[in-house]
Amino acid sequence: MKDTFSVPQSKQIHILNKGTPIAWKSGPPFGIILNCTPESLMELCVAFVDGVLTMDEDLMVHRISYIETEGTAASLTSQIHDPCVMSDERQDVQTEHTSEWSNESLADSASILNVDMQGLPDPDVESVDMDNEPEDTFDLVDTGSGEAPCDIQYSPRASDKMQNLTKSEMKPPNVLIYCGMKDAKRKFENLKSLLEECLNCDRYVIYHLPHEQIHNTPWAENTELLLISAENLYDKSDEVFCQYYENKGKIISFGSNMDSMFVPRREVRRKKGVAIVNYDSFVSAKLLCGRYVYESSKSSKETSSMAHLAFDDQDQVVMLKLTKLGKTVTDKGDTVATPRGMAILSQVLLDQDPTDVATSSDVFNELKSSNTQRLDILRHLLEHLQMDCTKVSVPAFTPCHLLTREETLKKVFYNSFSSRLKDNILKSVSVSLSFVHGNTADVPRPSPSLLPVLLQSDSVYRQYFDEGTYWHNLKSRTLGNVIMYTDVLPTTMSLFDGLQFSIPKSVGLIAIAGRQTQGKGRGGNVWLSPPGCAMFSLHVNFDVDSNLGRTASFLQHITSLAVVEGVRSMPGYEEIDLRLKWPNDLYYSDKMKFGGVIVKSTIMDKQCHAIIGCGFNVSNSNPTICINDLIRRHNKENVDTLPEVTKEQLIARTVTVMEELIDEFQREGHEKFCSAYYKRWLHSGSKVRLESEGNIEVTIQGLDTYGYLLVSKSDGTMVSVQPDGNSFDIMRNLITLKANP
Repeated sequence: MKDTFSVPQSKQIHILNKGTPIAWKSGPPFGIILNCTPESLMELCVAFVDGVLTMDEDLMVHRISYIETEGTAASLTSQIHDPCVMSDERQDVQTEHTSEWSNESLADSASILNVDMQGLPDPDVESVDMDNEPEDTFDLVDTGSGEAPCDIQYSPRASDKMQNLTKSEMKPPNVLIYCGMKDAKRKFENLKSLLEECLNCDRYVIYHLPHEQIHNTPWAENTELLLISAENLYDKSDEVFCQYYENKGKIISFGSNMDSMFVPRREVRRKKGVAIVNYDSFVSAKLLCGRYVYESSKSSKETSSMAHLAFDDQDQVVMLKLTKLGKTVTDKGDTVATPRGMAILSQVLLDQDPTDVATSSDVFNELKSSNTQRLDILRHLLEHLQMDCTKVSVPAFTPCHLLTREETLKKVFYNSFSSRLKDNILKSVSVSLSFVHGNTADVPRPSPSLLPVLLQSDSVYRQYFDEGTYWHNLKSRTLGNVIMYTDVLPTTMSLFDGLQFSIPKSVGLIAIAGRQTQGKGRGGNVWLSPPGCAMFSLHVNFDVDSNLGRTASFLQHITSLAVVEGVRSMPGYEEIDLRLKWPNDLYYSDKMKFGGVIVKSTIMDKQCHAIIGCGFNVSNSNPTICINDLIRRHNKENVDTLPEVTKEQLIARTVTVMEELIDEFQREGHEKFCSAYYKRWLHSGSKVRLESEGNIEVTIQGLDTYGYLLVSKSDGTMVSVQPDGNSFDIMRNLITLKANP
């Protein structure tokens, strides 16, 4: 046994509190024979399954068996067997299993007992062939009323029926979400998006279970998981859901009144609110909780075991798991315990969107700052129910579409490098571009090293991009007037490798992606790029003798400011609190990051060619926060109706503002730009410590003439801090020197 749940001492059950020891063996292994009542024996077994059974000296219980004994204490010790004594082959297997347990952060009853849940007998099959059953099964004891105990064995062996099924023969199981009767469709869409962040969507299909379909559709037959996101259940729907649990169903209930059918509850607050939650390794997480805590350590369902999973700061249970234990009789007459239904009852409302439930800005900020923990805990719970939470396989790469408003501009761009093509392919180190004329049936298959570019693709469907919205919002003279758009590709940054030195100044080439599989971040980081995130790379070139050419590091600041002004310059959106964190991060207030910028520049023939990569969250609320979250929050707080924005709209507005800022910088230098930049950044007058100079306290003054951070020491000395040599953590108010590789 392993104390997996890290429960408080008050919740643990000591083995000697349930019986009297009549014989023991000092080891190896240590063993004890306990005389106890059938009721106490059942309590010991349930405590073992739930991971709360303890002994002195940090000893762990690995096996419980029911035996009939007679004789002296000395003779009885021979009946205490070492479960680890076996042949060499079996020792290897045992070692492998032990390793698996040690890596489990949140094992449930089955995994503690070393059970492969997919290998358990089908609940509808009452007889299973156990001829080849391994010897190291775990003996658990169940008792009936007034009956002698009988041996029940958990077996790790998979049934032949499950082993022989291939993926193509199995219909993908459904995940159903029930959201009550009010505002159900909107709640479902939010929860569906949340689950898609956690589950392997290649394994499951997520559906809405409308209230009117609970009683009159056979939804339970192919449902792997039912998620309940409604406090009040009507029309005996709670009874239907309980029956689903009894018939091997899996349920997660977030604060529904169905919970009281399983375990008593006690009201501790008049309405839901933020509370401190301790769950597994997540300590003192600030999460939204319902009005109740769970009181009993025993389920009202007689055949269900219970495990406490999470506690509030008063050590009260706010989340628990129930496992229904069934019995299956083998051909040999043995009784095998098979977990049937599983239910997680939670007063921790992980299903609630912080934007919808926050009653104040402080509550909103607290919940959003814990949003990553909220996602991680939900993912843990799903794994706890043996759902597949592996990352979805990389989506298939798609061809690139060359898009312009004017056909002549497309020709100018193509002619700038056409003489270098061989078999219509422009080769480069990162990815070669294969240009396709006319017939799209001849398109080569996209890969990380070869990207087809469709020169004529007006009628081709583009999954993640609304071209009309982009052109409508683009007001620039040159930048962004030629688009290379791809639904799915590794990264937009690599598309410029073979192009950047050929692009004419009349062409402002931009590469836009619907999804990236290997998005580039600063310092070699990977930028996660789900749908709803604005992702683009833009080519800019200018003379090295110009204002910007002499201080090219300002490009990252210009781009960052352009993103913020692209939103806040729209009428009505001035108070959306988007900010800048030096040197290249985009922030909501000073709370959390929602985007970033990376710039790579090369000098050729007195021209500076810069590729600017930018990504920011527009409509993807997870895993942290997005701009539309803030717009919805603004509307709620101010009784306003600002429309939500799209990534096409904001990419176009960002590029437009960038061109204006670059033109102004070239005319007037950095001082006027810095005045605008300081209005949006987080750092003026902040006290920070400079670790590279003895951790002394310094004061941030602004940017120097090259765009680096300028700070003053206590004696008035000014010091420039370069972003390539320092890591600036605004959340800890500290500047630390990066370790050299």
